Amino acid sequence: MQVPFTALRDTLKYLCERHGLEFVVVEESYTSKMSFFDGDELPVYGKETEEQKNLKPSGKRTRRGEYKTGNKTVINADAQGASNILRKAKIDTSKISYKVCQVLKKINIWRL
Repeated sequence: MQVPFTALRDTLKYLCERHGLEFVVVEESYTSKMSFFDGDELPVYGKETEEQKNLKPSGKRTRRGEYKTGNKTVINADAQGASNILRKAKIDTSKISYKVCQVLKKINIWRL
């Protein structure tokens, strides 16, 4: 199924402007791979220097939905990536903590 991303983006932009919100489009390369809490550098895809191409992330994805930071703290992979996107957009991320990005306990509703 195709998702009309351009139409979605244009609608979001219109709604943001209508309600006085700033709409920012951010290039998101490396945001899932590099560790937010370890402060890994976030290069721009296609514009990396040779040094940036050889960078290794401090953490890694361990399982679906989980990311292990350099100090072995397990956090939610999507929250970690979203935090890096905010960092690329130059938005204040000082209040984002490990607790905000913690992995929520999985509940099997079929066994309740």
